[in-house]
Amino acid sequence: REATEPTILIELDLRLPMAGAERSVTYHLEITRDGHKTVVAREIVCCQPDHHGHPFHCLDFNRGSGYAIVNEGHFNQKTRKIKYRNRRLDRSDQLAVQSLGQSLRFPMAHHLRQQMLNWHVAAFYSDATVLTQYRHPVPHPLLCLKWPERPHPPQQLRATLDTFRAYAQRGGQLLVATHSPELLEAARIEEVFWLNKGPNDSHIFRAADDSQLVAYAREGDGLGFLWRHGFFLAPRP
Repeated sequence: REATEPTILIELDLRLPMAGAERSVTYHLEITRDGHKTVVAREIVCCQPDHHGHPFHCLDFNRGSGYAIVNEGHFNQKTRKIKYRNRRLDRSDQLAVQSLGQSLRFPMAHHLRQQMLNWHVAAFYSDATVLTQYRHPVPHPLLCLKWPERPHPPQQLRATLDTFRAYAQRGGQLLVATHSPELLEAARIEEVFWLNKGPNDSHIFRAADDSQLVAYAREGDGLGFLWRHGFFLAPRP
């Protein structure tokens, strides 16, 4: 890729254990090019200590250098003093969460790394693959599925979506990528997002935020039908 291409930005909102309770955490990642090299331009873990406290950075790295918190166990104290430790990674293309998270000295990085290790990406080429993932005794916090329509005839896709919903109800979370209008036809509007790819960037849109799509769906039009006929565009003004 060319050096003039924009930064890739990824931001995730999570709930992670912190000082004996679950806390809201935002993971912010920026990846860019430096000449012919890919680098992590910025990596931040922003923590919300409680409902009344102000968010702060548990971890903040820029091109391989930064700091991370080391005393999260003191968050429940009224007069807490946050302690940080400065670190330099071996390379500017490394993730601080991956590197520091191997040590319990950096608790938040460790918790986030463990969460990411449990994420799973799967391409569905057979019924056996589907059953293996669905029957896993502990649902993945994030299971990414690519083209789940491939091993199934169109008339079975509604049942496939019901299977995915049951998996989510057990505590897992699924992100499904599809090119199938038949699968979309069986989806609920609040479950659907779409990606618009431009020459230099991409944007994600939520179907339930498009008033025209919502109106058509209420009138009985299927989402697969609406996709085929070009209604999944950038939001209208």
